[in-house]
Amino acid sequence: MKEKNKFLQIGSILMIVAAVVFIISVAVGMPQVIASLDFLKTTNLDGTQMMENAEKLNMTADQAIAFSSTIIYVLIGIMVAFNVVKIIVGILGLKKADQPSKFFTVWGVIFLIFGILGLGNIVSIMGLCNLAGGIAAPILFLIGAKQNKKNSV
Repeated sequence: MKEKNKFLQIGSILMIVAAVVFIISVAVGMPQVIASLDFLKTTNLDGTQMMENAEKLNMTADQAIAFSSTIIYVLIGIMVAFNVVKIIVGILGLKKADQPSKFFTVWGVIFLIFGILGLGNIVSIMGLCNLAGGIAAPILFLIGAKQNKKNSV
C-alpha cells in the first residue's frame, strides 16, 4: 500500500476544519442577523436613507427589508452549502491521498479561485476560515497532486 501524501492529508484536514468552523460561526451569528432584521422591520424609517432608496425602486420600506432579508438568507444558504461541499471534498481527499488523480487538481483550482474571490475581511472568523480552507488547503491540494503524479510515473 502506498503512503498517503502528507500535503493532501493536511490540506484535507485544514479544509474540513475550516468549513466546520465556518458553519458553526454562521449558526452562532444567525440570531444576531435575525434580530437586526427584526429591528429594521419595527423601526420607523420615515425620512431615512433606506426609505429614500426604497422609493427609488418603487418599493415600500417593508418590501425593501423583506427583499434584503431574502437575499441575506439565500447568500448564507449558498455559503453553508459551499462549505458542506468542502467537508465532503476534504473527506474524499483523506481517502484518496495516496492516489494520483485529477481530483485534487480540479478541486484545488476550484476552491482556490473561490478563495481568492472571497478574500476581503481576513480579520474575522469567517475570513480566517476562508483563508485556511479557500487558499491554504487548495494550494496544498495542488502541491500534493503534483507530487502524486510525479511519484506515479
